[in-house]
Amino acid sequence: MSVLLNFFNFISLGFGLQASPRSDVIRVGLGLDKPPYVFEGSQVGIEPEVIAKAFETEDIKVRFINMAPARLERALLQHEIDVAGTLIFISDPKIHLSENYISYRNVAITLKNEKIKLKQISDLKDHTLVAFQNAKFALGPEFNEITRKASDYSEKGSQLQQTKILLSRRAEVFIGDLRIFNYFAHQLKEGSTEIEVHPLFKETHYSLAALKASLIQSFNKGLNKLKKNGELERIYKNYEKFEGLPKPRIN
Repeated sequence: MSVLLNFFNFISLGFGLQASPRSDVIRVGLGLDKPPYVFEGSQVGIEPEVIAKAFETEDIKVRFINMAPARLERALLQHEIDVAGTLIFISDPKIHLSENYISYRNVAITLKNEKIKLKQISDLKDHTLVAFQNAKFALGPEFNEITRKASDYSEKGSQLQQTKILLSRRAEVFIGDLRIFNYFAHQLKEGSTEIEVHPLFKETHYSLAALKASLIQSFNKGLNKLKKNGELERIYKNYEKFEGLPKPRIN
């Protein structure tokens, strides 16, 4: 995983919460721990690598700042950061959005030996569900309605805890991203547990947000370069190997 280590060395030079940015460094706000997309504190992950490399092609350096997703838009509007990633809701018309740069593969996951059949979202109502935070808003109105009808529904800010709940059979269905589940199952040494993946939801696509249109234009140019030269696909594939990635704190 020397590529990951070199990338970590590259972005860690610009990392800092309090220092004001130099003219050639922009502050990028990202959410909290969502491996393999974001590794809080380490600055390794699919999202920071895509963002840093896209801006790097336009000679722009970045400094990453992790914060709660609910704070990102406010931090952007108050000029605490220059760019915000993976916002679910945009309420201010002054904000400019980039092309889609990251996609989450949200699915329903069950343990294979439970023999649960899920063909459509409405089938979830008869089961106990554990989902990621704000899933009821992110996954559309039909799922939102199901959360009120399900025999038991909960959301967890920690997707490590969410994974543990399914694997310990305290819930029948995990609702969330397949890559995130696979990462935590591997770290919990449950990677060999047989599961069923039910693709009930469309992929969720996210953009970067900024108040300066020029930053979005630069990012879009860099992102398209990564697509054309195959670098974007390589980044995604690289994070499907778990060896060498930061490990979560398992309590």
